[in-house]
Amino acid sequence: MTCNKSIFNSRKGLSLINIMICAFFVTLFTIVLAYYLSYIKPGTIVSVTSLISADYNMESAIISQMQKYKDDPKKEPKSFDKEIMLGINMHVECKKLSDKEYLFEAKVDGRNIHREIKVKGNTTIPDKLIFLE
Repeated sequence: MTCNKSIFNSRKGLSLINIMICAFFVTLFTIVLAYYLSYIKPGTIVSVTSLISADYNMESAIISQMQKYKDDPKKEPKSFDKEIMLGINMHVECKKLSDKEYLFEAKVDGRNIHREIKVKGNTTIPDKLIFLE
């Protein structure tokens, strides 16, 4: 008894071959895509949450200095440096304008973030900042 059935003559055989060809092309496409993506450099895009966090840290540091001064007049606001996130540093410069007013210049630098603010604070209302720049 001889078998004349070939894998190419049946529907099941043709479906299996079609699936194997499709799987081959999907695998080939995945390999080529992975190879291409491995050579792309990471972008310099900064996340919005990092920018918001940097702004918040600058404002809260200044308000904290003003509140400490209101609670204890011996603790005058002063300039300082602080690392707010990994690789991101904040520098706050403080200048006395009058008995109750201080000028703060805060800068955040690092990991493609560069933010600056210039505010004036009053010791009678430490939570209110006047933004100059």
